[in-house]
Amino acid sequence: MRPTEHARMFAFEDHYWWFVGRQAILASLLDQHLTPADLAHRRIVDVGCGSGATLRLLQRYGQAVGVDPFRSALTLSQSRGLPCLVQADATRLPLAAGSVHLATALDVLEHIADDRAAAAEVARMLRPGGQFLLTVPAYQFLWSQHDEALDHFRRYTARQVRALVEGAGLRVQRLGYCISLLLPAAVALRLGQRLRRRSPSEPHCALIELPPLLNRLCLATLQAEAWLLRHVELPAGVSVVCLAQRP
Repeated sequence: MRPTEHARMFAFEDHYWWFVGRQAILASLLDQHLTPADLAHRRIVDVGCGSGATLRLLQRYGQAVGVDPFRSALTLSQSRGLPCLVQADATRLPLAAGSVHLATALDVLEHIADDRAAAAEVARMLRPGGQFLLTVPAYQFLWSQHDEALDHFRRYTARQVRALVEGAGLRVQRLGYCISLLLPAAVALRLGQRLRRRSPSEPHCALIELPPLLNRLCLATLQAEAWLLRHVELPAGVSVVCLAQRP
């Protein structure tokens, strides 16, 4: 990902509905599914930690380490006061096998050419019973300039995510979609973009400031989904969400 995109995300992460709402979904799933453990001894790794907003949240649940291949992202994470940071590629993680209780990769695997190697590397470092929580963008038909600007290789279906994590030797605990209530709006937006003549300029990230009321309304839909996901699997959405466990 380009350093300019890291800076854009850093500017949005603490208030924008997508990031704040995704953290609410993450926290809801972790609160429901994490096995009891002494927080001081639970080792967590956020693969592709970016500019650190999620890593900061994960500190509630144990000793959280952020890993990212880009120095620009780690510098932004450091500015949040996050000290446990490692520069490394997701396919070559510098952690001992069987040493991690929880790994997260939130909108990360789509950036990696060999996503199977990355999933296998996460599985390697998980201890027996360790868990892997991941999100990825859903549906190739939603591909847009946003994906190109962020250097995505693909978008996924839930079936493809199941094949990916099971191929790494993990057992699926939860698998479904999120950002579901806003899927119709996302489809309409993508169709509208395709009907317009594409600009010859470089692809750009779709993050735009929303009026405060609209931002709050979008965030409220994700907070509602965070509650719903404690009870049901949502059948479609803008993102795939999966929680898997090493047997």
